[in-house]
Amino acid sequence: MDELVLVQSEAAREEFVNRVDILQKVSQLSLLPDDLHATVENVATYYGVQQAVIKMVISNHRDELNKDGLKVIRGEELKEFASKIILPAKIRSLTLIPRRAILRIGMLLRDSEVAKQVRMHLLHMEHEARQQAVTPEPATNPAPELAVKADTLRWLAANTKMLLEVLPDGENRVRAVANLYAFVGIPYPTLNEHVEPSTGSQLTLVEPVAKWYSCQAIASQLGLFTIHKNPHAQLVGAIIRTFAELEPGVDWKPIMLNREEKPDILASQYSERVARLVAETLKKSDWPGMVRVMGRNYTIAYRDRTPKENFAVIG
Repeated sequence: MDELVLVQSEAAREEFVNRVDILQKVSQLSLLPDDLHATVENVATYYGVQQAVIKMVISNHRDELNKDGLKVIRGEELKEFASKIILPAKIRSLTLIPRRAILRIGMLLRDSEVAKQVRMHLLHMEHEARQQAVTPEPATNPAPELAVKADTLRWLAANTKMLLEVLPDGENRVRAVANLYAFVGIPYPTLNEHVEPSTGSQLTLVEPVAKWYSCQAIASQLGLFTIHKNPHAQLVGAIIRTFAELEPGVDWKPIMLNREEKPDILASQYSERVARLVAETLKKSDWPGMVRVMGRNYTIAYRDRTPKENFAVIG
């Protein structure tokens, strides 16, 4: 990932904003005596820029920084704060910037050399974490792409029979279980091998055919990727859930996966028409670099086109 992605994408910044330990690794950060906050002057000194630059970043990204705890104190609140530390005389207001906000400012400062180092450190640590996550595991472990959510997956798989008994009949049953996957952040498993019917399964197995696709396959086919260069299955699934009622057996179908003698896993596949609808939805929004779908933000990297800087709301 290019470090400028952090400058351009709020969603990307959200992934790293808790890594405040990076700040002291890059340079010496001076805080107020409460050891919790810095002033505009402290932050400007840390990043090697003028105070006016920091004030401009705060003004342009106030909502983001407020979520991190940045606040301006005045009046009685300022007096109470000043009673605990030494402040310049006759000061009328004070901007308190906590570590999360300081780190976010570093992800927003395009030209500061210290800020560039902060972003590079963040990306390096993220790369190392991903390398560890994809390290091959013994054959008895889940597939690498599901390793992080293995416990949840095992629970869902082990309780599929119970879920099918208590959930509504028909397409709502499959949709409810699919929503469970989405809720815990697990992409629908892809069907990449011949699957035999599972003994005693309460869900009819539909044999895979060429015209049916998983969310991951649709993302790969359309060239939709995450900022980590993986097929953006979660984005595709979210967009599909915004469509009007889809007809089972025509637009989508349930499947049961059975891998290496592990319990059956419930998943869904979609028709070519659904894949086209996903593409048309993004095209209508002029192939945005970021979208909000059902209250969640997604950053998109395209295989065959440069993402626009526009932001779109879908659904």
